[in-house]
Amino acid sequence: MSRLLGDLTKHKTKHHYCYSCLHRFAKVEILKEHLQYCSEYSPQHIKMPEKGENFIKFQNVHYQHPLPYIIYADFESLIVKEVHTSGNTEIIARHEACGYAYALIGPDGRSVKPISVYRGKNAVKHFMEDILKEKEELAAKLTSIVPISMTPQNELDFRSATHCSICKKALKGDRVRDHDH
Repeated sequence: MSRLLGDLTKHKTKHHYCYSCLHRFAKVEILKEHLQYCSEYSPQHIKMPEKGENFIKFQNVHYQHPLPYIIYADFESLIVKEVHTSGNTEIIARHEACGYAYALIGPDGRSVKPISVYRGKNAVKHFMEDILKEKEELAAKLTSIVPISMTPQNELDFRSATHCSICKKALKGDRVRDHDH
């Protein structure tokens, strides 16, 4: 079987195959462990959770909050020929960044400023410098505290709520407007 299926990989060492599902193993011990499942069951092994552990609950509530700003970036590169060997790999070319563009999108879904475009030497270094400047500017905006504006209906809903509108936990004495329980 190793000789028949041996051309599937460049590794010329002997492999051990499961005759039921044709899965390849490098060691006999791993094949023997596999055979106890494969010969007794179908090739797909299904493991069900134990009783009491069979419920999944979403816990990363912070992923539901909208992002105030997002940056979409794209690099352009040139393929530079170079021939050398690294281990068993023959490297014939490499990508060299030659330019980039990025757009900073605000909370309203629109671009905050014109798209930044750069083409030239040291594109990666230049990009990192630009992104760090953007980070400083955004950090200044995000750390300034702005009073929340709520309509009378929003205020009434907030006061009469018994459960958090985001995580659905019961509200006790930790009533907050920004989901910071």
